[in-house]
Parts: sequence; structure tokens; C-alpha cells
Amino acid sequence: MNKSDTNDLTDPQNITIPVDTCEGNVDTTKVDKDAPYYSEYEVEVVYPYADFVAHYSDDNQEKLEVQNIATIKYQLAGQDEKNSESIATNDVGDVIQPAKLILKKEF
Repeated sequence: MNKSDTNDLTDPQNITIPVDTCEGNVDTTKVDKDAPYYSEYEVEVVYPYADFVAHYSDDNQEKLEVQNIATIKYQLAGQDEKNSESIATNDVGDVIQPAKLILKKEF
């Protein structure tokens, strides 16, 4: 390899690295067409089961509405910090039913 085949990086210089944006690669109604990469994040939340269980004799046996809010802060190189938020709401709950007894009489 001779000197003309290499870049001399001893002097400061800008090197452009090509980035394949999301344009044409994903549904751009959900993702900015200029986004450098498409990323998805999954958040799993686990609650204590007992907090959402009603006893058969409780007055209120309705399911409870649980709302989870996930916020992500990120900063792309050379840009300002950004925030994105997602909200998920679900009805959760269970009712402990009474035991069923079968009685028999034997003669």
C-alpha cells in the first residue's frame, strides 16, 4: 500500500460517515424519516398480585385501572436532549370465589 492509498489523519479534518436513515425502511408515520436508527424499547412492569385481588365478600369487586407512564430522555450527538413519553392503561384485578362444598348424606 503506498501513501496515496491512505488518509493522513495527522491534520484535523472532517470525515463523513454515511448513515442509512429510517426513510423508506420503516413506517415513517411513527418514526421521523430522518431518524438515524429505528429503536423500540419494551418495559415490563410487575405488581404484587395480592394488591389486585378482592375477596368474594368485599363490597367493591371491580377491576382497578392501572396507568403506567414511561419516559425516556435521549440525546443524539450534536443535538439537544429530547424526551419521549408513552402511556399504557389497563384494568386489572381478580376475585377470590368462595369454596364449593358438596354435601352427601349416607344412610
